[in-house]
Amino acid sequence: MVALGNQLGYFVEVDLLKNYESTKSKIQQSDLIVLNSTSRCRFEKELLRYLVDEKINYIKIEFDYNFCIRRNILCTVDRGIRNCCDNEKYHLYHQVFGNAKLNAFQSPKHFEDHFAFYGESVANKIIMPPTVEVDKLQISKIKNDSVIPFLVI
Repeated sequence: MVALGNQLGYFVEVDLLKNYESTKSKIQQSDLIVLNSTSRCRFEKELLRYLVDEKINYIKIEFDYNFCIRRNILCTVDRGIRNCCDNEKYHLYHQVFGNAKLNAFQSPKHFEDHFAFYGESVANKIIMPPTVEVDKLQISKIKNDSVIPFLVI
C-alpha cells in the first residue's frame, strides 16, 4: 500500500503508534489517514476519539474484529464465552466506522459480521479481493515436521 501510494505520487508515511503527541502531529499534517491495526496501541481509544472528534478524513481497513478484546467474535458462536467486549471500545468503533470516508473489509462474510454488529455504520464499504486463491490450495508433497503449515500454492 505504501509503495503504491508513493508510485502514484503521494507522500505516504507509516506511523507505528509509539507516541500519541507525535502521531497527532502527523495526523494534523495529513490529508488522509489509512487506519488499521490499532488494537495493540497503548493509546488506541484516545487516538480513535481524536480522529472522530476532530473530523479527520480517514479510511478504516479492518483485518480482524478489533472492537473485540479477543479480536474475534467467538461469542456469537459459543454462548459460553462472556465478558469479551469492552463496551467503551465497542461504541467507539461504531463512531469510527460511521465517520470513515470508506471502510475496507477482507471478505463478504467479514463485512456481514460487522454489519450484524454495526448496521449502516459500515455501509460505506469496499470488500477487498481474496488474499488467497482457494482453488489453488493443495496438500504439500514436502513435509517438514518442525513446521505446522502444510499447504502450498
